[in-house]
Amino acid sequence: MKTNAKSIQQFIKAVDSMKEAAIGCDDAFDLLDQYVELVLAGEPAHELFPQVAEHLAHCKACHEEFEALKHAVASLSDD
Repeated sequence: MKTNAKSIQQFIKAVDSMKEAAIGCDDAFDLLDQYVELVLAGEPAHELFPQVAEHLAHCKACHEEFEALKHAVASLSDD
């Protein structure tokens, strides 16, 4: 397989864009309830849990779970 400068630059850019301590779906899910509570309380959840925020920004499945949980908790608060 022959590599060229463009593919090497793309690889370096991809590696640089990765967070050093990125978390996976399981870890993000474990913190999701706390994250939702902070969001609904108007607290800076993205600052307090930056790894969760980063994960949610890139993982569609976890972001959908976040939105569903946020909606459920918010509707309980409305009662």
